[in-house]
Amino acid sequence: MLPTVGIVKVLYDRLKQYPVQALVVDPVMVSTSGDVLAGPSILDTFRDQLLPMADIVTPNLKEASALLGGIKLQTVSDMRSAAKSIYSMGPRNVLVKGGDLPASSDAVDIFFDGLEFYELRSARIQTQNCHGTGCTLASCIAAELAKGSQMLPAVRVNRVSWTKGF
Repeated sequence: MLPTVGIVKVLYDRLKQYPVQALVVDPVMVSTSGDVLAGPSILDTFRDQLLPMADIVTPNLKEASALLGGIKLQTVSDMRSAAKSIYSMGPRNVLVKGGDLPASSDAVDIFFDGLEFYELRSARIQTQNCHGTGCTLASCIAAELAKGSQMLPAVRVNRVSWTKGF
């Protein structure tokens, strides 16, 4: 979690100095339950510095909304528009996580690689124990990329495998 502008800037400087094989940015700012985890002051720094360096950014619906100035995301179409808008900020790929999308009985994620949209659906898991699922997914994607996988297969494989833990 990157709670301050200063920490985001330090990370940005270090990533410029020491490039990584694949940068997965999970903008942990707002939890799925609605808890604000980072101040709004970091949004500009996040957009201007980290997103252009990212190989993939993985916001949940509330984080995507925050990155886009507070627009409401209520449908799959909204998620596609959000993914495209976030992509225009510089990351090479975007995965908008819609596990709590109100207009769907499924968990729906939208992956956008700049050319095509991929709608990734699975049954929504009804549980009270789902904190950290987005962080877990981002970590799984990072691990798969570190093993040499391409982006879309890394997202698909890990999206399936991490849901088995719930």
